[in-house]
Amino acid sequence: MNRERKPPRRQIFILTLKEKKTLAFVLCAVVLGWATKHYRDAHPRPLPAPLAKSQKAKPSHSNRTSPPPASAELGEQEQERK
Repeated sequence: MNRERKPPRRQIFILTLKEKKTLAFVLCAVVLGWATKHYRDAHPRPLPAPLAKSQKAKPSHSNRTSPPPASAELGEQEQERK
């Protein structure tokens, strides 16, 4: 029997346990993202119904206005000087 012995194969990717867990997490995130995209493409959301004229949109809770930034104040002062 003339059996030639093959040289041992060199392992290219030797990963630690932490690297394996990280790789598994990234792969799961990619697969989950792809599945979500596929589901949303297959099940589009219906368009919202238009508001009737008798119904008004609820007022926003943030009716307060913020002061202009300092750079805007400087620009206004320069325009007043001209």
